[in-house]
Amino acid sequence: IEDDCECYACRKQPAGRPKFSRGAIRHLLSCGEVLGSRLGALHNLVFFLKTLKNWRDNLALHAALELAPAITASSTQLTVELNRPHPRT
Repeated sequence: IEDDCECYACRKQPAGRPKFSRGAIRHLLSCGEVLGSRLGALHNLVFFLKTLKNWRDNLALHAALELAPAITASSTQLTVELNRPHPRT
């Protein structure tokens, strides 16, 4: 059970407590109840999706930061070429 997780197992009720306690989930898993496995699977899926989203966002930011100097350099070169007088033939 994590405080910042939004999965069904960790989501807080209006009273501020999670829907399922760690002990309840452990009991469900140790008894072989399907609900325990489902809650664990849902929690893991939400965790992995959130982690992958963070990675994608960081990769996009890193790629943008790496490309910024190249874009600036190429736009400067293009500006210089556009301002150069056209050679007459």
